[in-house]
Amino acid sequence: MSPQISIMGHKGKGEGGLEVDTLERRVERLERQNRVLKLGALLILAVVGGLALMGQAPVPTVSDELQTRKLVILDEAGKPRGGLVVGKGGPMLGLVDEAGQTRVLLSVDNAGPGLNLYDEAGKMRIYLTARKGGSGLNLYDEAGQLRAFLSVDNAGPGLNLYDEAGKERITLTTNKAGTMLDLTDEAGQLRAFLSVDNAGPMLGLVDEARKARITLTADKDGTWLGLLDEAGQTFAFLTADKDGPSLALKDADGYKATLGTTELISPATGTKTKRSAASLVMFNPEEDVIWEAPR
Repeated sequence: MSPQISIMGHKGKGEGGLEVDTLERRVERLERQNRVLKLGALLILAVVGGLALMGQAPVPTVSDELQTRKLVILDEAGKPRGGLVVGKGGPMLGLVDEAGQTRVLLSVDNAGPGLNLYDEAGKMRIYLTARKGGSGLNLYDEAGQLRAFLSVDNAGPGLNLYDEAGKERITLTTNKAGTMLDLTDEAGQLRAFLSVDNAGPMLGLVDEARKARITLTADKDGTWLGLLDEAGQTFAFLTADKDGPSLALKDADGYKATLGTTELISPATGTKTKRSAASLVMFNPEEDVIWEAPR
């Protein structure tokens, strides 16, 4: 007798002990597993297909060169803070502060490179240039007036200082011949100079007519202080050399008096006589001795 299995919506049991609902659960589980396997296969195909497409797409490349006529750099607020532009005169690089004021300008034109530095008010305070003839550094005050100029050219370096009116008041130069410092007045006239050359140092004081009135020199042979008149003639001469000190005074007519060491030459014999520092000798315009002490 064959076993009978009831499937009429109620649980039944065959002779072998196999429950009908157990079979139904197995079938449902197999169907779910089948659906999962199909979905997984579809996902794998999608992923593989995407990878294949990515492999076929062009890879972005990094350029070693950027070509443009104008470049503007913005900060996090979108304000221009720097710019690079090439104009008719040449390239220029500008840097701007938070207020939008240009503070740095670097440029190159036909004459050469230049660097401009500006203050917070937009006034140029520093200008640095390099030209064919030399290089220069300009310093300006708040009013835009040039106050200092440092330069180097073929002749040598130089420093010029200006007053608030733009007048040159101090000039310092050095070259192959030596070093010189010039001081000028408000009218631009030279009033004092200090120089050093191969012969030695010299100090000169000049009047408003640019005539030297006082000179002070020193060299290996001694020191000299000269006082001159308006015509440039020496009227007083103080010396100190290896022979000793002396003071010579001379008037407009040519008469002279010498106090201190001096050397006298006899007109008749040509004999030279050296006088001590404790002597006084007077001469006429012809350089003849007209009085002396001690005798």
